[in-house]
Amino acid sequence: MTISVKLQTLTPFWTGNVGKICDRVRETGIIGSLRWWYEAFVRGFGVYACDPTHSDCQGFSSCKVCKLFGCNGLSRGFDIRVEDSTHPEKIVDQQVVALPNDKGRRRSKWYFSPGHEGLLDLKITPTRCNEEELNGLKIVLKILELWGAIGSRTHLGYGVFQCINEGGEYNLSTEEIESGLANFESGNRTSNLPDLKFFFFSKLKLDGDFTNCIKRLENSLELRYDLRQLFREDNKLRYDIMGTIRGERRGSKIFISRVYQVREINEMRVWGWIPQAIENRSEVVDRIYEKISEFDQNLEWREFDSKRDKYGKASDVPTFVKENLLEVQI
Repeated sequence: MTISVKLQTLTPFWTGNVGKICDRVRETGIIGSLRWWYEAFVRGFGVYACDPTHSDCQGFSSCKVCKLFGCNGLSRGFDIRVEDSTHPEKIVDQQVVALPNDKGRRRSKWYFSPGHEGLLDLKITPTRCNEEELNGLKIVLKILELWGAIGSRTHLGYGVFQCINEGGEYNLSTEEIESGLANFESGNRTSNLPDLKFFFFSKLKLDGDFTNCIKRLENSLELRYDLRQLFREDNKLRYDIMGTIRGERRGSKIFISRVYQVREINEMRVWGWIPQAIENRSEVVDRIYEKISEFDQNLEWREFDSKRDKYGKASDVPTFVKENLLEVQI
């Protein structure tokens, strides 16, 4: 009863050391990313998950996430091993990318440190967790493969991957999915922390030549710039959604991958969470949807309990996860 799978990078992984250099792919970066997503799933199912930066969880009287990932007085419920066969990304030590200003944009600059590309062997072995909890982790990992990313700096396009095993694609059985969904239970809580009910996921197909790494970055940064400009009349809203390094630093709630190739198709993915506390939330998500659609009129879009979802409106979370995200028919 283990998870054993290879992760093939579609965009470079980034997990930094204390000097903020990615010299290899580190287990801590993978664990931290899995925990963040697992928290979002638990909250999405309406169950309490603490904020680990301000948590009083301790021992077995902890929230569901801490019982699996560990906390004060309680070890993690699984062992994780990474066999790193990746290599440094072939760019200079710090790649500077500036958007062309031919569309009237301010000439913004971004700085990218080399990540790692290639193949990663991931093995997760239970030490205390049960089969349902392990299958819950499998669901989270599979949805990261399909719609998200793993590791650090995912808001800058790092961490998109494909799962593969000896038989080819890594797929979950019906039994694993049903068991994993049962693990998340159900409640009626909502949260302004990351909560799957308030996420959106999208994929864009792009035409053009993206063999140059700078070109792959430019499309991502162009969309990021345009999304920030959507809310330029309201700095509070813009900083709440897109983040800021001014004053109190805030991370972006929208994540945009670089352009990558799947089956010789150029693709880019955008996902994020807009908390329920955001004023006029539905209108805000509408504006985001319309802007992303300008890049691809056949945009793939997934969103809980929403008519915008091209796969159909799903009003309960287990159905949304199974049908809309995993695309498994009940």
